[in-house]
Amino acid sequence: MRHNGGIGWGCLVLLTHFACSSPVPPPPEGSARLVVSYAGTHVANINGGTPPNLLNHVLGKTVLDGRDGYKVSCEVKGGGQFSVSGLIESADGTSASVDGHGISAQGGTVSMSFNVNGVVNVVSDSACTVSTTSAPVVEAGSIWAAFNCSKVMNVAADPTLTGSATGEFVFTGCSR
Repeated sequence: MRHNGGIGWGCLVLLTHFACSSPVPPPPEGSARLVVSYAGTHVANINGGTPPNLLNHVLGKTVLDGRDGYKVSCEVKGGGQFSVSGLIESADGTSASVDGHGISAQGGTVSMSFNVNGVVNVVSDSACTVSTTSAPVVEAGSIWAAFNCSKVMNVAADPTLTGSATGEFVFTGCSR
């Protein structure tokens, strides 16, 4: 009889441990609105509906990593000054990636690359400017920013052809 009591006590200890452990965090989510002017103008929204609109403080609809063919991965680390790395991609191959350090509430610069429906695949040749000043979120694990890339190019296709890109991106639920 005592043996069964010991097993019961051990099960209670294990159950309490697992019931009190931290829940699994949700997958990262994101959204992007892109206007890429390179060999024509290509507009794309990578989200589940309404795109983000920073000027009107509209977050829009975000998508979760692994749902409906979307891939989202991101990391926003720091405090005051943040390092940001993120990728959002839809099932049709439209994607935006961002990588930068020293981002603050006043903004900063990042490198970005874009692939719009497999039609245009460009990489920023120089740093893109990001603005976070009117955004409600720039903190460890989350960022919402507008971007402006004044010079984008695809060296492999035609290094003499340049373009530009504007839009915004949202990443939340990111690694901290």
